[in-house]
Amino acid sequence: MRRQQELRRDVEAMALNNQASLADDNENDVVGKAGGLPTWLTTTYSDGGGTIGGFDKAGGGTTVTTARVPGAGRALSEVMIRDAVESIYEEGGDPTKMMSIPGIIRKFSEYLFTSSARVGTIMSDQGKSKEKAAALGSVNVFVTDFGTLLMVPNRLQQKYKDVSTSLDVADVFILDPEYISLCYLQGYRTDELAKLGQKERRQMLVDWTLIVNTEKAHGLIADIDPTLAVVAS
Repeated sequence: MRRQQELRRDVEAMALNNQASLADDNENDVVGKAGGLPTWLTTTYSDGGGTIGGFDKAGGGTTVTTARVPGAGRALSEVMIRDAVESIYEEGGDPTKMMSIPGIIRKFSEYLFTSSARVGTIMSDQGKSKEKAAALGSVNVFVTDFGTLLMVPNRLQQKYKDVSTSLDVADVFILDPEYISLCYLQGYRTDELAKLGQKERRQMLVDWTLIVNTEKAHGLIADIDPTLAVVAS
């Protein structure tokens, strides 16, 4: 059970990684790779001066995505998020999720408590309860003019090195879950292998890919330095 959980976590981490897709080649035993989410997004896109990836229809006779090249690390701003949500809305999407590594989600939550944030009074819809009162020290929903974002920290999302200083940076995804999914040609399974002496051996495997039904329904804010405080603009 633990090993299968590890495999599921590996799949999610790869789906969010800047990994170019590669088509299977049965003749030369080339193993296919799923294109990670950062390699798909081009319409609503912001970075620190890198090179955009995207869908490549002329990829050596196959349909693949190309990996983006990271830019310089930078601070996340409230304007970046508002601009991304507006762009996705204009393209027909209805974004509901803002996802990134835990450090960036925490920085943005802390920013929303400051006087620099362009927000009204922070409200808490907790309802009346007979339980003990709780001190609320975070914000997990951000309401914009064009959509309400649930702020989702993802411990499996990976950092990467920026191009200038080799510092750790990360992506911020603005997502419409209706237009993204994981697809399985063959689901998670365990196959028996030949015994080795008295040892019984098993192999766990899954055949999957990431499906981005409409890349215009999502946004990417790239090259964000999690050590920097969030700014207004």
